[in-house]
Amino acid sequence: MSWGLFTRREFALTSASLLLASQASAQSSRTVPVPGTGLKIERVGDDFEDPEWKYYPNFPKSSDENDERQRLPAGVSKNNRWFEPVMRGQPDLVKRVETPKGGLAGSTGALYLASVYPGIPGSPRGRVEQDDFCANCLEVMGGLIPMAWQPNVITRVYVPVASQWENRIGATFGYRLGVRASHNKKETGRKEEYWPGMFFRTEQKVVEGKPTRTLRVHVRADQYGRDIPGPEIPEPGWYTLGMTCTSNGAVHYYFRPGVEDLADEHRIASHYPYGYRAAQFETFFFNVLARDTGKTWSTPWVVDDAFLYLSNPPRHLLAQQTAETVRE
Repeated sequence: MSWGLFTRREFALTSASLLLASQASAQSSRTVPVPGTGLKIERVGDDFEDPEWKYYPNFPKSSDENDERQRLPAGVSKNNRWFEPVMRGQPDLVKRVETPKGGLAGSTGALYLASVYPGIPGSPRGRVEQDDFCANCLEVMGGLIPMAWQPNVITRVYVPVASQWENRIGATFGYRLGVRASHNKKETGRKEEYWPGMFFRTEQKVVEGKPTRTLRVHVRADQYGRDIPGPEIPEPGWYTLGMTCTSNGAVHYYFRPGVEDLADEHRIASHYPYGYRAAQFETFFFNVLARDTGKTWSTPWVVDDAFLYLSNPPRHLLAQQTAETVRE
């Protein structure tokens, strides 16, 4: 297990997997579109600027992964841009808040996410669980996005002061993709689905003789399914995260302090997660992780300006979005 969250797939060390890893890692920055570039898909994602922004949780939430109960109808935002996935359910508290200090210029609204029952609602089991909050990409796009279009995503995340962190060592927040591999899963005959991304993980180290909690970015995952440590997050405040999927099936991860745009030098990793080649992009989503006690809340997270771009969009999408802009 990786921090008690997901089963780690172990892969035999073969020349083929080594080649995949070296191709992804060695890919020139010139051939990897930086997240936040290309055609912005206006109807996918959110800037949370609408003062009437609302989320309808339709409690109790789903926990299909734990007890095979979906408890429909699922939660959904008023603007239909976000929804509750039925596998794990949504965070217990989803609300629009005033943008914390230091956010994007002109931003007045952002999204607050936190959980107190991250597992089965009302039935805490004392172990680390997670909730998901998912962008409504599949419905808006009318289907899966081929990797030839080079989808990329970007968001800003606000890290609270350490006194607001859940008192636990381990993964606490995730920003992830839903993608499908080029191969079929043996059990179902359907494309293998997997969820690469970046996690914020609390760690502990000794500073001036005292144990101190710190926060670090971890990348999920390398070709063997291992989570890879990335940069340490030195202080509270805003951080920009992004991911790009390229036509060769690799996933590229970006991270920087502040809210400014990403650039080539902010790429922290490139991998074929689990040794798979991504063939289709489904969505992006956020994770909120916490120990499921029913008493203590997760670390409170605030996100802003989460969007999808296509670096190599097809002509029909370019024409469609141009026409919609003209009508507006």
